[in-house]
Amino acid sequence: MVSYQTVQHDISQQQTYQFKGKPIQKRFQNEESLWGCYLFRTDQNLPESKAVESYDFITDASDTYYQIVVTGKMPTLHIDNVYDLTTRLSYSKKYGYSHEVISIKQQKPQTVGDQLAFLKSIVTDSQARTLLDHYPNIVNDVIQGTDQVDLSLTKGIKEKTWESIRQRIFENFAMADVLTLLIPLGISVNKIKKLFNDEPNAEVLKEKLYNNPYVITNV
Repeated sequence: MVSYQTVQHDISQQQTYQFKGKPIQKRFQNEESLWGCYLFRTDQNLPESKAVESYDFITDASDTYYQIVVTGKMPTLHIDNVYDLTTRLSYSKKYGYSHEVISIKQQKPQTVGDQLAFLKSIVTDSQARTLLDHYPNIVNDVIQGTDQVDLSLTKGIKEKTWESIRQRIFENFAMADVLTLLIPLGISVNKIKKLFNDEPNAEVLKEKLYNNPYVITNV
């Protein structure tokens, strides 16, 4: 049994909120502009959140969590994966009040198990295990721009599937920090993607941007 209660707070456009949450529903995502709208679950009582009280009659256990709408520039998110978010409140006629993303990132996987969990949100269990059998650090290799995959070794994963996997890893881990850095400055998503053509390692690219912001003029 689940019941809902909206939790409202005073709204300040300047105030920011930091929290962990899981997307539980994708409402909209534009692959080109990376603008999306997701319903999130979080343990924090945030402004304009909806309190959800659930009760399990079998175990006699009750639980309360909160649902919020998150909008803004972000990579395609994966349902039930945990993300760290910084947001501020915004309002639109279409979505009403929502938490607009300032930054959003998924924690980098530290173990093979972490990588498996992420890959299974993109491809089948069999494909994920096949990839990790040959490349046990593949997610971090893509993040660092050092991946070298021989597709003749990965049964069930050919060029189209691998490019999709690589793009999802890139967007969720490598590109997220750079998006946070440059989008507030008015730099378009397409231009940010072009920066990675010259420097695929996100950490190196961020360092270059901090040391010499004029790197942006390359695109």
